[in-house]
Amino acid sequence: MAFEEVNSTLLTSQLLMNDSDERFFEQFKLGTTRYYTLLHLEQSPGLTLSELSQRLICTKGNMTRILKSMQADGLLERYNDPRDGRAIRHTLTPRGMALLVRVRAAYRNFLDQRYAGLELYEIDSLQRILSRFNRRLEASLRPTE
Repeated sequence: MAFEEVNSTLLTSQLLMNDSDERFFEQFKLGTTRYYTLLHLEQSPGLTLSELSQRLICTKGNMTRILKSMQADGLLERYNDPRDGRAIRHTLTPRGMALLVRVRAAYRNFLDQRYAGLELYEIDSLQRILSRFNRRLEASLRPTE
């Protein structure tokens, strides 16, 4: 199989998954980035804008817009870092946490349906191959010394 064909298949999968995820999250008035922002803030409360933009692989400008919108919706709050007054950190509000709990449960069911046609060994193989591929991509994007 030619590399172009593999690349085309991966891109098509990415587009289809992004589209179906966006449709799924619409019912909760969320987008994919907002969901993963909630998830990251649950796992690591107190992240800065820069840390979130790195984890979500988006620009600081886009992350700023998303965080302001989520704060206006009462899903998160910001506070000054007590050790570094210049740094602004973010944490989930009880409303944000409640939404995350609700969406995460529904998203797990959604993902179960997405992968229902695959055998467990196929899912394991896919995970292993894509993880290795992602590590190579990430390494190629790191600045050279």
